[in-house]
Amino acid sequence: MIAAVVAYALHHGAPAHPTGRDAVAELRQPKLASITGDLEPADVDILICARRGDALPRCATARNAYQLDDLAPGPYAVWASAAGRASDLQRVELAPGDRARVDLAVASAGGSGAAQARVHGVVRDVRGHAIAGAVVHVASAGAGDDAGSAAADATPHDVSATSDDDGVYVVYLPPGDVTARATADGFVDASAAGSAPGELDLTLSPGGSLAGTVVDAATRAPVAGADVEAGGEHATSDAAGRFRLTKLEAGRYKPTATAFGGYGEADESVLVPLGGAVDGVVIAVHPVAVVSGRVALATGAGCPAGDGRVWLQKSGGRAAYSAETLDDGEIVLDGVVPGRYGVAVTCTGWVPLVPYDDIVVADSDVEGVTWLVLAGATVTGHVTSRAGAPIADAQVGAVGPADHMFTMARTDAAGAYTIRGVAVGPFEMVVRADGFVHGGDRPKGFASLDAPARVDIVLDAGATIAGDVVDDAGVAIAGAEVDVDGDGESTSGRCDGRGQFAISDLLGGHYGVHADLAGGSASGTVATDVAAGATAHVHVVATRATGELTGTVRDAAGAPVADAYVAAAPEHGDGDGVSGGVGAWSDAVLTAGDGSWSIAHVSATATFAVRAERRGAGQAVVAHATPGTAVTIVIRATGAISGVVATPAGAPPVDVTVTAELRGDEGTHAEASREERAFHTGGRFAFHDLPAGTYKLAVDDDPRSVVRVTIGDGEARDGVRLVVQPRYAIRGRLVSATTGAPLAGWRVEVPQILGDDGDDGSGGRHVTTYTTAVGMAGADGRFAVLDLPGGTVTVSAGAPDAADASPVRDVTMAGGVDVDMGDVAVGSGSSTAPP
Repeated sequence: MIAAVVAYALHHGAPAHPTGRDAVAELRQPKLASITGDLEPADVDILICARRGDALPRCATARNAYQLDDLAPGPYAVWASAAGRASDLQRVELAPGDRARVDLAVASAGGSGAAQARVHGVVRDVRGHAIAGAVVHVASAGAGDDAGSAAADATPHDVSATSDDDGVYVVYLPPGDVTARATADGFVDASAAGSAPGELDLTLSPGGSLAGTVVDAATRAPVAGADVEAGGEHATSDAAGRFRLTKLEAGRYKPTATAFGGYGEADESVLVPLGGAVDGVVIAVHPVAVVSGRVALATGAGCPAGDGRVWLQKSGGRAAYSAETLDDGEIVLDGVVPGRYGVAVTCTGWVPLVPYDDIVVADSDVEGVTWLVLAGATVTGHVTSRAGAPIADAQVGAVGPADHMFTMARTDAAGAYTIRGVAVGPFEMVVRADGFVHGGDRPKGFASLDAPARVDIVLDAGATIAGDVVDDAGVAIAGAEVDVDGDGESTSGRCDGRGQFAISDLLGGHYGVHADLAGGSASGTVATDVAAGATAHVHVVATRATGELTGTVRDAAGAPVADAYVAAAPEHGDGDGVSGGVGAWSDAVLTAGDGSWSIAHVSATATFAVRAERRGAGQAVVAHATPGTAVTIVIRATGAISGVVATPAGAPPVDVTVTAELRGDEGTHAEASREERAFHTGGRFAFHDLPAGTYKLAVDDDPRSVVRVTIGDGEARDGVRLVVQPRYAIRGRLVSATTGAPLAGWRVEVPQILGDDGDDGSGGRHVTTYTTAVGMAGADGRFAVLDLPGGTVTVSAGAPDAADASPVRDVTMAGGVDVDMGDVAVGSGSSTAPP
């Protein structure tokens, strides 16, 4: 039957648009759109902004009329602002090449007539200086949701303003919770949350820049039009291959370049100092593949656009790719580097035909792949209150064995739901409905293709704990974290800009309510009882800590360090303040020009670990610091570790990731970790600006490759050799020993080494821990467990409704060859016996 369905899917449903590289070209270079319109009032400077999804808005200033060009296709929210007031929010869907018209009118007061509240603040840099000309976008709660909603929203949720010479901005918008985001040339964007009316200041850090050239790896010719990315910032290379990324926070970056049919990375990570500029980075682009195919339904049709997704995960590596279905189920994955990839597929309402064959990418594209999904089982039922009333718009989900499959639906006005595409076998139900809560164990059922499984769910009215948080002087504490804990249930929330909070959907019972700000700079606790369906009101007084930590940061020569971020964490018990025994770290503060720093509102009686970090360029920790005593932190000279990665045969791998992990010795160093991807470097890797200590190096997180290297202050160690080990797959087919029938939905487990502390040769302990890799047998009993280390393991299998799996056979993985177990007959007389 399955073979017949596959054959049908392969020969029906012609693709609705180009595949392979033609589709990539279409996706990478869509026709850009524009928005134009008239503005009111006339002859007044008006700021016009258009936001696509959650991206930073595109803005321009104009009079009378405006035009925003070069907009990517998609849904936009559009608004205009002047004198701190905004037009009604308009929504528009831009198709490729569209020229949409949206006229905007800024009301003289109150937008659409709703009551308006004043939000004001100051935009400053981290040194406290005002920033003029910053654009501040303020949005009411929910304004960032689904800019493409078809329902027009007449409420002016977004308003924008430009800061004046003193850094001051003022806007008006409906009362309630708001978020603000400030952007300014030369600075990293920053956000803050508050309420209207209210004051909301924003602090921006100096932004660094990173520039260089993208070249072809073979010819060294410049590559134009490449998308260069680092730290979430993007730039496009020009005709000379030049690029420049801005708004980068201080730290290390590994810029990447993606061109049509090519991908590359800088050979080594690059340190961008606070507000500094780095140039001369060269990114060589190498040929990469396009993987294209189609997610086909058992009916022969393609999985609808946006309803399906295909994931590729490289065996033994970090590379991963995913793409949503396009028209008729088409899938296009661009820039896939060579390697073997495991495949995962989803399509809403359908069940994956696991396991899918691996995708092997060599030096050419992979096209025409079909990933079949099958009709699954159906689960139906009703969701009602304890009183028997239907609950509409509840989210109901069915979770399959080992959480490997999750499908969901919403209830209708009668509280009814139908979930399709549920994997055959046992499942548990999860449900979420505003104002209601489900206590006790999850409802359970067994999904079958023979008939829908019915599960009715009864919910209790949820309890709510609401209140406010103030300090000792009665001043509201905005943004305080609030935790509630009691009767087997724990959850958390955050205060709004007025210091108020409400945490709903709780079981009735007794709770402790704890409020905390900035790692304990203010905290308070109260207790309350709340009945199901009721609301308990609490008033929490969070006592502000009165202690202050102060000090300076200097380098090894005694010179002040003016670009270090300093944070503190309270020490617990006999912890050393470095390798353990500390609480949450405070928000980091930046040192002044003379290296000085201060952290206020800490406990006056506690001791602290204090960490100073030049991001990406060295750090140090001082333990047992006390308020009132100046703390001097010395960031010593940093070192380097470099070397090569090779296969057991001595060949350099094309693409591996090397990690370096430092666990601080008692009282000396903070923990630190780095990773460097060696992509077409001939296996060469390098870590720079490392604090002294002993590092554990590994390739692709494989404990079998671990090497330990110790460096002193300023010491550089070269010639480190790492060996990448082969990875394996175990495949087979589970069948009943009594009937020979395939065992669909069974779980296959393979133990593997999770981590190894190793032995550095000086008497250090040797600790090995294990995890279990899990595969699920498909409709025909086939299974595949991928990305396994070598060695001899015991393969176990468990029925869908079994709590545990039982051993079925020992398997040895060696010689670089995958293991095919063939038909694995699971016999009677054990917990894995088929029913």
